[in-house]
Amino acid sequence: MLFCVSSFVATTGVTSATTKALSSRHRVATLNSLQNGERSNNNRNRRGRRCFSVRNENDDSPKVYVPCGAFGGASSPERKAADVMHQLLTYTATWVVIGQLESINCRLNVQTPDGESKEQNLDGQGEVNRVNNQHEFLLDFLEKNPIRGNPEEWMSKLSKADQSLANRIMIARQGYANMDFEWKSVETLAKRDIENGNKKLQTEMLESMMSGGGGGDTTSSSA
Repeated sequence: MLFCVSSFVATTGVTSATTKALSSRHRVATLNSLQNGERSNNNRNRRGRRCFSVRNENDDSPKVYVPCGAFGGASSPERKAADVMHQLLTYTATWVVIGQLESINCRLNVQTPDGESKEQNLDGQGEVNRVNNQHEFLLDFLEKNPIRGNPEEWMSKLSKADQSLANRIMIARQGYANMDFEWKSVETLAKRDIENGNKKLQTEMLESMMSGGGGGDTTSSSA
């Protein structure tokens, strides 16, 4: 009887220890599984995350979703286009100011002919030199510092070198964007270029098929 009790206690002790060990390993395995699952879900969420084009509130058509990786993050195609236009309008305004300085320089040269009083001529020549210096400086600055990336960083750098030129470009840029730039033409031209490009490519594809030149689906052929 004593032997049976001892055997039962020993067996129970082993079973209990084994159960605890298994339970501990099970908890660790479960925790690792949950952590791996969470990381997997996070990866799937990152891969599955979508950026979308902003549409008009009255537009009932389905939105076209674009993977965030297309523009390196949460940027939408519209945001990317706005950044490009921001850069383009800054560059355009800079050349508008360069043209203005050239025009002013020409007028000042005409208004200060020989034969005027020495004092007037010196004053006029001083203005000519100032405008000419600004014109040459801006051309040189633009050549050495092309407008890339964020145009406001370029404007800030120019402002530190010549505040009056930076101010002229800001005014020209604002006015050109608000009144002179043909925004509707951009939409019309872009859509027309896409339509013409599609028609040209479709014609080439059809001609290739008719001539037996192949042009099959490489994805399906490699499968």
